[in-house]
Amino acid sequence: MAPSFEVVLDMMQTLSVAAPGPGPTTKLDDATEKLIEAAQDVIAEARKVQKAIRSAKANSTHRVSSIIALRKEASALSTNITKVRDSSEEYAMSQIISSAKPSSAEMGVGSILSRFSPQIKNFIRFGLDRSPNPDNAVWKIVEECYKHALNDGGCLCIEPVRSGNTGPKSLNFKWIAFWRRALHSCHGGPTIFWPLSMFDPYDGKVSRPPRYLFRFFDSQSFGRTDDTVVASMASIHKQAAVSRIDLLNVDKAMATQMLHSHIDLAMGSFGGHADNLMSWSSSLLFAIQGAIYRCDRTGRDPRDMKILVVDTHLFPMGQFFRDLWVFKRLKCAQSDHPRLRQLVEWRVSNVWDSGGWFSQGTLNHQGRSCTTSLQQLIDAGLYYLYPEFEESDGATLWTKRTDELRGAWSFPHPTYHEEVDFAFDIASACFGEFSYTDLALLLLCFKNRGRMTEGWFTLPLLCSWETLTMFLRNS
Repeated sequence: MAPSFEVVLDMMQTLSVAAPGPGPTTKLDDATEKLIEAAQDVIAEARKVQKAIRSAKANSTHRVSSIIALRKEASALSTNITKVRDSSEEYAMSQIISSAKPSSAEMGVGSILSRFSPQIKNFIRFGLDRSPNPDNAVWKIVEECYKHALNDGGCLCIEPVRSGNTGPKSLNFKWIAFWRRALHSCHGGPTIFWPLSMFDPYDGKVSRPPRYLFRFFDSQSFGRTDDTVVASMASIHKQAAVSRIDLLNVDKAMATQMLHSHIDLAMGSFGGHADNLMSWSSSLLFAIQGAIYRCDRTGRDPRDMKILVVDTHLFPMGQFFRDLWVFKRLKCAQSDHPRLRQLVEWRVSNVWDSGGWFSQGTLNHQGRSCTTSLQQLIDAGLYYLYPEFEESDGATLWTKRTDELRGAWSFPHPTYHEEVDFAFDIASACFGEFSYTDLALLLLCFKNRGRMTEGWFTLPLLCSWETLTMFLRNS
């Protein structure tokens, strides 16, 4: 039996979520669960009444009076619903602030919170209303606030001033640090790299990732990679707190060992259950050749070998970090591990550079990614665009083969219309969630290309994003 309006109103009026109270959390949980059940019942009854009103004939005084009475109760219900919505927003706001734990040393953060309160509440309101998964709502709200606090032009950004240690620049760092802590405290949220105590985020010392990053995987790949999540071994097998440890904020010896065990293929285990890193590449060529190599080595069906691409513009700064920067920061070239020193020398000298980037912990990429398979690429025309990928001898190698292809394709090549057609067919069939023009250009950029002019190509117009874009527009 559905509860009466009075019961629902009483529930709403006694439910206070404006701030965490001293009582046990279960009391609030029980009250909200009961209210949700009551609201669902009332919604069902309201739909029945709406249907009855539409089908009823206006010939009964009793009906009119009962409908007027219903309208008064519905107005009271609506008023209290609005209060509950407002309370839920206030509660979310207080939880976010308390999770960041602003210290007394961060004087000024409180006034900034007051200044940006309307904008923050807009983010909270939008996140609570639009999130399909309540468990992800809070960290997505905080992530959005973090991005807007960090990025120039963001609606929570303080104008960066570069002079002085106690002025606006210092306050800006405190403001960004506040949102970083809030994000770090969110259950299910990302583990971002945090070097802001070491450098000015506006001085360009740390590279922002390119628009797209790639990784190939199958069911036997280390960690977890699927259509929604990329998770490290540590985030799967260790306590949640372990996967939230930032590589840049642990002991240098420990961080170096983590890197050594992760990137050295000869060790086989990639650091085992303690490995909190996941690798990405900015090179689609490197990812495709890696997928081909892994199929040849393991006997996997190309349909089961996946390639994941993420749009880094949709993630907060620090979600991905360039491996070369981490190597230099930790002085890996001076490491006691010979294999690590050799790998760093190769990367720094651009020998077998994979365009490597790291993420750490758990990365939720749903809605910000696209997944395809090696077989889908082949079916869409990959081997027609680049027959070299089909050569059996090349399938037995990965980094060396990638280097060979780069060398062979480094000389200027003409670009034919059918190649452009193949590139667009592949991009639209396999990467439809993103701009297929972007992905088509990435595919074409495997080769150093010149623009066709009356059957010949012009040598000065070598392969570049701008050149190919102009060429495609004029084709």
